[in-house]
Amino acid sequence: MQRLFFLGITRWASSISKLRSIARIVQFRVPVPTQLVKRLRDICEVEGLKADSRALTLLANVAKSDFRGCLNTLQMIHTRRQDVTETIVRNATVGMKEAETTTQAVWNDIFIPLSKKRVKDMGMTGDESQKYVNRLARMVEASGTMDKVMTGCFAHYASLHHTDPSWKRYLKAQKWLTSFDLFSSTMRTEQEYAVLQYMPYMVVPMYPIFADSANPKVGNPRADWECHVKARACEEIYKSLSGCVVADHGRHTACFRHLLSREIVVAEFAPLLNRIISPPLRPVNSQVIRPQEKAMLKKLVDVMVCLELRFVQEKNEDGQLMYRLDP
Repeated sequence: MQRLFFLGITRWASSISKLRSIARIVQFRVPVPTQLVKRLRDICEVEGLKADSRALTLLANVAKSDFRGCLNTLQMIHTRRQDVTETIVRNATVGMKEAETTTQAVWNDIFIPLSKKRVKDMGMTGDESQKYVNRLARMVEASGTMDKVMTGCFAHYASLHHTDPSWKRYLKAQKWLTSFDLFSSTMRTEQEYAVLQYMPYMVVPMYPIFADSANPKVGNPRADWECHVKARACEEIYKSLSGCVVADHGRHTACFRHLLSREIVVAEFAPLLNRIISPPLRPVNSQVIRPQEKAMLKKLVDVMVCLELRFVQEKNEDGQLMYRLDP
């Protein structure tokens, strides 16, 4: 009997979603920095490597308690025959853990300056924390989702409350957003992939324009996804409407068939039809309805019968009855 082992960052990783119900899950806790430093000090003593306690603490914080990353760094320092000091650790851990940078972390670093604790954990000095261009560009590139990062910046920057009567900062942001779109479209349409290396630097200007410690943390942008869902729903409506017209071979729908191209249905036929089937009728007794309203109602019924449109009675979330137009 063979046994398979799968490693995931969390138990909810998508790679093991189908095996979660039948697999035995073993969770490994992240070691405490003090325990990791003690273990690293013992290894340095066995290998004859001079190590400073502050340097080992710095290494554990920069590596985010990743024991394998700490060992790899110590091995590299040992091959160079150097002592483990804070300066050596800072130089050896430049760009460490950037491969695991998430899009959420990139957004927060763009709109929220580094705190003193974060600067200390990253092994940076005060002057180094002020040099943000290369650091943020590396994070954007390491995230692997440059377009998603820029989409999040576009969705979030307008919600920030900054006192700027002249709107200069928003105009600057618009210029950089437009430049990113131009470079991105040029790269994909003309296959000019040489500009890819410059695109992360178009996200960086968002930091000096909007970064503030009082800014809220950036959430996942949902406007783009909501628009995508609405567009998909509208596409299904357009297909159903076209199918009703094509399926009816009678003389009533023959005059509509030249309107079934996608551009005409989306821009002209469907919007005007929606206005036709939504006339300003008064909810009054049929005995007091006006002749003009009767003619309007008769025309509405004829159009709906011709296009096979109908109202379906349903219940909403509150349990109240409502009528939904189908399709």
